[in-house]
Amino acid sequence: MGIDENWSPKPKKKGKTSWIFTAGWNAVDDNSNPFKKLFAVKKVWSLPFYPSQASAEIIGQEGVTFGLMFTFNRYKAGKEINGGINPSKGLFFAWDLFAKYHFNEHIKMSKQYDPYFLLGAGFTLRFVAPNNTAFTANTGFGMNYWFSSKWGMNIQSLAQFGIKKRFPRNGANYLHHSIGFTYIIDRTSRKNRSFIKPRYKWIHNVNKVGERKRY
Repeated sequence: MGIDENWSPKPKKKGKTSWIFTAGWNAVDDNSNPFKKLFAVKKVWSLPFYPSQASAEIIGQEGVTFGLMFTFNRYKAGKEINGGINPSKGLFFAWDLFAKYHFNEHIKMSKQYDPYFLLGAGFTLRFVAPNNTAFTANTGFGMNYWFSSKWGMNIQSLAQFGIKKRFPRNGANYLHHSIGFTYIIDRTSRKNRSFIKPRYKWIHNVNKVGERKRY
């Protein structure tokens, strides 16, 4: 197993598609206060303890990827929702399309760190009044940390704005955080690529002529 120093979302090879898959956990902050109680996890965040989010994205050109994300969550009674205390349980679903711009395609940095900017749009369904349904415009930042040329960890935060009256400041807005594991199916050519110097001895094995081998 090794980490490809030169890997980043690159132009896909003609006739072949490369994919990035992510699955993990999400938290929804829906108290209608974008700059207050950001880390009030117990009072505000809706945070399932089981995996509740998945996405798939295609590697495009010049460090851009395009994808689809599905989110499931559950509102609990007693949480702050839209400036009040939620009186009952309710389900939450979201479907989002997005485009990501990966900075390490054009910035000189270790490819192990893969920060990106995201823009997108989606549809949110809440079984909690008053904003049961809303189309959203989304923006945010995230980062992949690659353990190897295949596996990594993802962390991401989004601001999702409800496309309703008083846009962009209305009760349909919410913050959406997530963390998960990422797997890449990279079908681009790997000829003449190098690997980063080993951080741990078990990552690489060096033969007699000095060529690095992956386990």
